[in-house]
Amino acid sequence: MQSDGRDVACWEFILQDGVWIWRTREPGGASSECSELFVQLGHALHSAARCGFDRERDYWLVRTDGRVTHFRPGQPGVNMPADLE
Repeated sequence: MQSDGRDVACWEFILQDGVWIWRTREPGGASSECSELFVQLGHALHSAARCGFDRERDYWLVRTDGRVTHFRPGQPGVNMPADLE
């Protein structure tokens, strides 16, 4: 996966203090790109799509209140406590 010419291993959508952000992770785990704040997850998804995110093709996850849902291409989401991932 690539975003603006960089390799992206994962897209993360994070709810914190009532607002959403998205960020990308490089294959080594470093955060490489981060968004502005959004009131709704849908707005964050739309913003990421403008930056190369494809929810059908990319590995992505959603982090909320101690839980994380992993979405791998072609598979249903898997929700688990964040401390078990």
